[in-house]
This record gives sequence, C-alpha cells and structure tokens, in this order.
Amino acid sequence: MSAVGDHSNVPLKGMAVSAASLIRGGKRIVDQANLDLQAGEVLGILGPNGAGKSSLIKLMSGEYQPDAGRVYLDGQELSRWPRAELARRRAVLPQQLDVAFGFTAWEVALLGRIPHHRGIPSRLDREIAWEAMQQLDAADLADQRYQTLSGGERARVQLARVLAQVWSDNPQGQIILLDEPSAPMDVAHQLALSRQLRDLASAGYAIGVIVHDLNLAASVCDRVAFMKSGQVLHLGTPQSVFTPDILAEVFAVNTEVTFFDQCPHVRLLSAVRQEQAEVI
Repeated sequence: MSAVGDHSNVPLKGMAVSAASLIRGGKRIVDQANLDLQAGEVLGILGPNGAGKSSLIKLMSGEYQPDAGRVYLDGQELSRWPRAELARRRAVLPQQLDVAFGFTAWEVALLGRIPHHRGIPSRLDREIAWEAMQQLDAADLADQRYQTLSGGERARVQLARVLAQVWSDNPQGQIILLDEPSAPMDVAHQLALSRQLRDLASAGYAIGVIVHDLNLAASVCDRVAFMKSGQVLHLGTPQSVFTPDILAEVFAVNTEVTFFDQCPHVRLLSAVRQEQAEVI
C-alpha cells in the first residue's frame, strides 16, 4: 500500500505528517513523509539504518521543525501548540537520554509530571508516577540511583516517566512516541512491553514506535510505516505490507513470510544480490 496520499484534508483528531521534509547538512534526511497516528493504535516505524526513522519521530514530537510540509496535532500545526499544553498531550522517549544528576529511579519517573504542576508534585502526581512504575515493572527499582541501573532497567524507568507525563483515566488519543524502547531489554521484558503497548492502545492512547524486530512489529502493531532513504515507502497493516517483495525493496533481504492466526511471521533467507536489487 502506497504511503503517498491526499493530505489536503487534515484530520481534526490525532497526528498527521503531511509531505514533511527535514534537511540537515544539505541532505534530505526525511523526504516528503506522509503518515498519520490515531487514538487506539500502535503504529510501527521500521526501516534500515539511516532511513530517517529517528528524525521522523523528532518531527512528530516537535523537537525538529520541518523544512517543508507540515505536522499537525488535532488539526492544528504542531508548531502552534503552546509548549506546556503540548507537553501534556504527547510524550517522547528518545533513543538515548542521559540523566546528569544523581536521581533515583523514582525521581526520574516523577519528572514526567512536571507539565502538570508548578514546582511541587501533588499527591495525585506521585500516585500517577507510582502507578506508571508499577505498570512498567519498575517499582522495585524506585530507590536505586538511576545511573547504577542497567540499560534495560533505565528503559523501563524512562517508559514510566513517559506514561506518567500523558497519564489519563480516560485517554483521548494522548500521543506516546518511542524510539527503539525494547532495544536494551531482555526477551521477557520485550514481551511484557509488547503487551503494555497493546493495553495502552486499547485504553485510547496513540503510540508511534520505532522497531527493528520485524516479527515483534508484526505481532504488536496495528499499522506499519516502512522507511528508506528518508521516504515512507509503504504504510499499512502488517498483513498488507509484510510481503517478500516489499521487504526486499526496503531491507534488501530475501524472506519467507508465513501466517499464524493472521499474523505474519518473517523468516530471513539471504541478502538481496546486486542483480536482484537492480530489478527491485
């Protein structure tokens, strides 16, 4: 399914990226990208290294401004949102996030509530941050110094911070953007994260997540955006875009795709030969 479409009518709900481009050092890092993110779904962003996935997430978060095109949230250009209001509406987990001070894991999670108070967290802020830590299996880390934690433990704490930032008892499409959250996690916590993302989407959050594991994406994501060379080449359900031809085009690999309970499973066979690549 082609990702190129008519974005003349911007949706009044959710996030829309419309022909957005990002240029750095004279190079087009993101090239006329089109996609949308809606409440109740997990949108996976996949592609080879250097495809522009992290840069696209930064455009969607508002960290970067597009050099061309637009990014919208609830029908309004992202750049027009007041910063405090935007911080309560969307939260971001970047690929790398350092904490310079000697905070405990609990204090890091509580940082997510900063957009909701004026300097002193309320009892409700603390309850929400604690609930987020419990949901992300990070409560047992609360008293430990963040800098002493493993990569996977830090990821769980940061996910708790992100969830605490946009926490709602009645989610209405709050945006959660995650850049490879499962990368430092062990297998058990990757599976737990998969369930948590599905639960959050079912509750009404809108989740955009960069994933490298094809089979993990197929099992978790409602839709998938395949990127290559800064472009969103394909956007659709895993069942529609996980095909050998598309995977060869995007990742330069030969694959075998089978289905279990309507979920595609990808088996990697070999790299695409040069003569194949020229045909593709």
